[in-house]
Order: sequence, then C-alpha cells, then structure tokens
Amino acid sequence: MIQYLAGIFDSEGYVRIRKVDNFYTVEAKIYITSLKVISNFAEIYGVEIKSEDRGRHKKLAYYVTFGKGQLLGTSFIEDILPFLNEKRLQLQEVKNLLLGQDKEECYQRYLLTKKEFAHPIQNELSFEYLAGIIDGDGWLSMYNAGKGKSFYNKYSVGLQQRYKPLIDYMNRFEGSQTHTCKVYDYQSHVQTYSWQNTTASILPFLEAIEPFLIEKREKCQTLIKYIKKYEKFREYSAETLAWWKE
Repeated sequence: MIQYLAGIFDSEGYVRIRKVDNFYTVEAKIYITSLKVISNFAEIYGVEIKSEDRGRHKKLAYYVTFGKGQLLGTSFIEDILPFLNEKRLQLQEVKNLLLGQDKEECYQRYLLTKKEFAHPIQNELSFEYLAGIIDGDGWLSMYNAGKGKSFYNKYSVGLQQRYKPLIDYMNRFEGSQTHTCKVYDYQSHVQTYSWQNTTASILPFLEAIEPFLIEKREKCQTLIKYIKKYEKFREYSAETLAWWKE
C-alpha cells in the first residue's frame, strides 16, 4: 500500500515550503476526486479528509493536508520518500528543514526543484507504484471505432505528466507511444508529456497493476477480459464477433 500511496502522491500531491518575513512553513497535500483513494491516507496517518466543490459539472474533490505537526508526528515522509520520483527532491528539502538544516538553504534548493522536472528515476519501479500513478494521472478507456471501421472496440491506456523521465520509463512497454503535448500558454502552464498504448501487448502490464488499483480497478478488469477475448476471437467471422458484443 505504501508504494501505491507514493504513486498517488507523485501524481496528485504537492509539496510546499513558504517563506514570509524570514518565517518558514512546510506543507504536503494530496488532492483527488476519489474518496476511496484519499481514505487510505486518512486511515494510515490519521489526517482529516476535507472536500471542495469545484463547481457545476465537476466532481467533488477531496484532500488531506500534512502540516508541520503531521509531518513530524507521523511516519508519512519516512514511508513514501524512498519510493518517490517526481516529488522526491521537494519532499527531501522539507525533511531537511524539519531536521534542522539551514532553512534558507533548504528553501532555495526547494525553489530549484520546482523549475525543472528532469531528475532521474531512482530505481526499477514496482507495479504497485505504477498502479498509484495510473489511478492518479492515468486513464483506461474503451470506445467504439465506428461502423465499417472495425468489428472491435478500441481501447487505450495512457498517462500525461510533466515529469518526462516517467513517460520515458513507460515507453519500455511494447506497443507504447509517447508525445510532447502542446503548451498554449507558457506563463500559466508547464510542458507536459503523454504516454499511450492501444495494443494487446499492454495486457501483461494491466494484469500486473490490477491487484493494486483502487479507483480504476473495475475498468482495468474489463480491459483485461476484453483484450483476452479480442485475441481469442480475432480470426472469427463478423457475425460471431457481433454476437459476442451483444
């Protein structure tokens, strides 16, 4: 579960060190629309879940906040820091500050970590961690290709992030594609990158992350069953395929 939560934090969390009049404050926060996911942070670390109405036609968002007291009083940092990638350097500076290192130096290093997101991934990533990433920033989708185009539904597994090393890492899975996303306003948006796989070769990956997923487990199970049947029936007639889709 800890590596899964690290994946969620890398995708849906943020770290902050603030400086006001030579006074420094620290904070870590997870913000997500899944109550099932956020409840795990609350149960393990005893933090309070709060919600925010994001307006019409948008899902209610849930969040938990770790202030200085919660960061010092729980094992949150020690638990997830060894498994973090994108947020690793930022949370490390929070830890350094809390351990008594020079606050201004920690703050300046923290600011540098927010300018670039190119530091390397630490180790081989576990499928538990990647399940957290997919539950956070990823998508699993299926759609009909349209009459006359295909007897099969189309499916897609993907991820979009600003942390390019993770996108590059995902490209190791057979059938993957990566893309540099267009930035329309560089003043208010950062460069992001996407990874996508629309081939049956993604099946082993889906089977590996399925036991760890929380929010997207049902969709993952549906895709696994579909891809297996797709392979089984791909040589059958149009009539047989139409019957299976009923």
